[in-house]
Amino acid sequence: LAGTGYPINVVSKSFTTLTTTTFTVTEQGQIDPLPARLFTKDNDPNKFIQSNVAFLVARAAFKPNTTYTARFTGSVDGTAITKTWSFTTASK
Repeated sequence: LAGTGYPINVVSKSFTTLTTTTFTVTEQGQIDPLPARLFTKDNDPNKFIQSNVAFLVARAAFKPNTTYTARFTGSVDGTAITKTWSFTTASK
């Protein structure tokens, strides 16, 4: 994945349908989310992604030793969910 961030994913239970409303990743201290591409079953040309998975891939590599916040809103089988979590990249 040279030139992109590592994939961030949300997974619901097997045999459920995960619907994505928004899925973003933002560098700590910034307001705007990073440019990223969302991958789901609906836009997977190879049909490998299952209905319970969403991947977000930033269009640029993550900076070392930096904290990011991921935010997901959507639903699982029609039940609304919101998840927010942070992670810090390793130093080089």
